[in-house]
Amino acid sequence: MGWSINYFDSWQNGLQPRYLKLAERHTITAIKLFRHLESDTSPRISEFYVVRERRTRSCRLLAELQFAASNHGHQLSSNTPDGCIYF
Repeated sequence: MGWSINYFDSWQNGLQPRYLKLAERHTITAIKLFRHLESDTSPRISEFYVVRERRTRSCRLLAELQFAASNHGHQLSSNTPDGCIYF
């Protein structure tokens, strides 16, 4: 998720759409990885909750990326990966 944040910060500084797309791609990859790790980990192990929190944080970042893109007239894939629920 670190790369996602770096690319998003770069996009906010220069508003170059390629950084936004890179941030989205890395964020979706992170969400899928965290979802897989969460499903392989027992809730009785403390790491389960760390992974769940990181997946949730990644989902929030993806929503923020999509919101920022739409506010600036850019179109992202707008795919919501399994493991993210938007209310």
